[in-house]
Amino acid sequence: VKENEEIKKEREQIIEDGKNAKTDAAVSKTNKRVKNLNKRQEEYNKKYETYEIERKEYMEKLEEAEAK
Repeated sequence: VKENEEIKKEREQIIEDGKNAKTDAAVSKTNKRVKNLNKRQEEYNKKYETYEIERKEYMEKLEEAEAK
């Protein structure tokens, strides 16, 4: 969750910087930052999905063991 908060803050900063971008180079740099941030967000989402799947499987095994 902490990583996701950092991504949100960075996204807000990129948006602010993008509003202030006056040159093509500044816009290009902002776009590159957005792409990198989106990649980090995807990686975070994959990690979180994997965690949720593993947690669900563990809980199912635990319930089965308790039922026995």
